[in-house]
Amino acid sequence: MKDQNCAYCMEGELVAAFGIKICELETSKVYLFKEQSHPGRVIVAHKKHVSEIVELTPEERAAYMEDIAKVAQAMHELFHPDKVNYGAYGDTGHHLHFHLVPKYKD
Repeated sequence: MKDQNCAYCMEGELVAAFGIKICELETSKVYLFKEQSHPGRVIVAHKKHVSEIVELTPEERAAYMEDIAKVAQAMHELFHPDKVNYGAYGDTGHHLHFHLVPKYKD
């Protein structure tokens, strides 16, 4: 299911305003933030247009979390952050997505 007004579903100018699609995984699309105040910051958006993680089946949730873990692993290997913060707010874009924000001591 796609929402015609959703940046993650339509992948047009709305998402291009803030991110660059870098890949697709089993259940998700990965976008690199154009604004890189935290080098490596990405969004991992689910391919299905759902607002809440509880709208996914247990199998879909597990696969989505595996995608997030793969992105975090790549982030650690490429950017060497001291920590990765994970955020899923959904208060402005009602499409399930996680922000992965690498944090550095310096």
